[in-house]
Amino acid sequence: MKALFFLLTASSAAFSSAFADETSLLPYFQVNNSADESSSALLPLESTHAEVAIAGPLAQVTLTQTFTNEGSQPLDATYLFPASTGAAVHGMTMTIGNRTIVAEIQEKEEAKKTFAKAQSESKSAALLEQHRPNLFQMSVARILPGDEIEVKLHYSELLKPEDNVYQFVFPTTFGPRYGNPTAGTTTVANPFLAEGEQSATSFSLNLALSSGLPLQSVESPSHDIDINYTSKQSADLAWQGSSRGPGNDRDLIINYRLADQAIESGLLLHEGEDENFLQLTIQPPARVTPDHIPPRDYLFVIDVSGSMSGFPLDTTKELFRNLCAGLRPEDSFNMLLFAGDSRILSTKAVSATKEHVADAIAFLNAQGGRGGTELVSALRKAIALPQGRDGSRSLVVITDGYINFEADAFQTVRDNLGRANLFAFGIGSSVNRHLIEGLAAVGEGEPFVVTKPSEAAPVSERFLEYITAPVLTNIKVTTNDCEVSELEPTQIRDLFANRPLSLTAKWTGEPSGSITVSGLTGGGQSWSDSLDLAEAVTATGTSHPSLRPLWARGRVRHLADYAKLSEDRDTIAQVANLGLKYSLLTPWSSFVAVDTVSRPTELNPKLAQQPNALPKGVPASAMPGSQVTTHQPLAKNGSVPEPGPVALLIVTLLTIFLPRRRQS
Repeated sequence: MKALFFLLTASSAAFSSAFADETSLLPYFQVNNSADESSSALLPLESTHAEVAIAGPLAQVTLTQTFTNEGSQPLDATYLFPASTGAAVHGMTMTIGNRTIVAEIQEKEEAKKTFAKAQSESKSAALLEQHRPNLFQMSVARILPGDEIEVKLHYSELLKPEDNVYQFVFPTTFGPRYGNPTAGTTTVANPFLAEGEQSATSFSLNLALSSGLPLQSVESPSHDIDINYTSKQSADLAWQGSSRGPGNDRDLIINYRLADQAIESGLLLHEGEDENFLQLTIQPPARVTPDHIPPRDYLFVIDVSGSMSGFPLDTTKELFRNLCAGLRPEDSFNMLLFAGDSRILSTKAVSATKEHVADAIAFLNAQGGRGGTELVSALRKAIALPQGRDGSRSLVVITDGYINFEADAFQTVRDNLGRANLFAFGIGSSVNRHLIEGLAAVGEGEPFVVTKPSEAAPVSERFLEYITAPVLTNIKVTTNDCEVSELEPTQIRDLFANRPLSLTAKWTGEPSGSITVSGLTGGGQSWSDSLDLAEAVTATGTSHPSLRPLWARGRVRHLADYAKLSEDRDTIAQVANLGLKYSLLTPWSSFVAVDTVSRPTELNPKLAQQPNALPKGVPASAMPGSQVTTHQPLAKNGSVPEPGPVALLIVTLLTIFLPRRRQS
């Protein structure tokens, strides 16, 4: 036992050393300094405020973040921040003192040159770039001592109800990212606050909700938000922080349900100067469960890396127990656990008997959460495992999504999944929704997010319901006596969730005729529904300008969000042109603003970093950034080194001691 204790201690030290080298990417204000990088200046993020207006299915958001330069020298700054994966960013301003700089859209490299030229001319400037669909970067030049900086970002988002519940998500923080930085992007390690330390940054949100139909309920599962019903169809919501802190260590989530389950089909039209757009919402039929449900094969791919330690992994275990409760003996399953490496429950799928399920639960319960997050290699290994039965196969991925090579994961699934479906479960208070939604999209499945253990049971029930019978398959869109083009999405996958179909498109000519959506129910019956353009004009008019950037955002999502495009110049050009034409932030089009007044100074800028709160429920011991507040250096490539030979030996020995388990 003494020898075993010594080896365990050595193993723990090896893993701890590995954690210290992992690079994290969180929202931060990083102040750049080429002359004296050892010095530091304060640039605290004083406040973040979101002003949200929801009308029907459309959300308009203005995000205002205020910073102050309390140092004695001028600053050049770079600021990373999260946003919703569905955000269509179509405007940005920055106010420094009494100057407001309005950004214009330019091709990405041209925008960088414009910004660099402004810097060389001692002019204040701002540059907004996209690193991920849900992670943006703002660079600011010439911030003088005593300046107050106000950054405003404008975006639109289309809300899609599921199981008759609308959900609005406002991300406030980002988890760390494991892996090599994406080619062509520049990212910087970010400091974390100590575990339990509250952020000094205030966070507030005002939301005006106008549903158009009577509301049954409005609630926030994430924050103790103030709700004031102003009518049967509207409510005002406000969050100003609480005695427990500003609440910016987790996504702010607002759910609302309409009375009498009243999700209705609808059509919105916008008549622009040069182009017209529409947004179509079709409520699908009720789910029909077939008489005979064939056996299914389930392959669970579960993240047990360091960032999953504590609350996320505890929630994962609860989720898995609930998922197993719905398996039948005629079903088969297997399990692959991954971190820096991976292990499988069995070399082949096993039947879902009580004994095999108990073995799997014990296998998972033994995990504590440590190491890197090698998702791509885990996906490749999982997809290559033999299938248990001839029936349908479902790959179930459970992770917090804290990686920075999402495109590699999407490509792996797209190239290798075959006829299987992939269902992605995001676990935690600040999930990487881009990864979760992307895996489900390319895997022809559905995404789920579990923010706390109490949600595990209902989410499991929804998953098993989806697997049993899709709502609608073989979906087609046809037009009757109307000119509609460039539909987004271009291909409509099978609908598993009880969620309306949401489509955007362009239209020309007179607003007349109709659009029909058809398909097959889970029981094999034909179904269709139609909406009339003229009736839509009478009901809601033709002025809905947010449809323009939302259509363009949908086209960019189709072209770029879930693909590796580093070598695809034609598609890159398409995406850049969409950004330029529709004034939209994309990976290849950026917003840049340059002041006309030169602001020369004799002093060089200083360097400072704004630490960010740890995502709620994730302990500092599980985070590679837990010591960053002391400004220790981080790895340049962003990867956690694999444990040394001694640590690997210990893992091997422990695996041998665990009964009924095999290491891959």
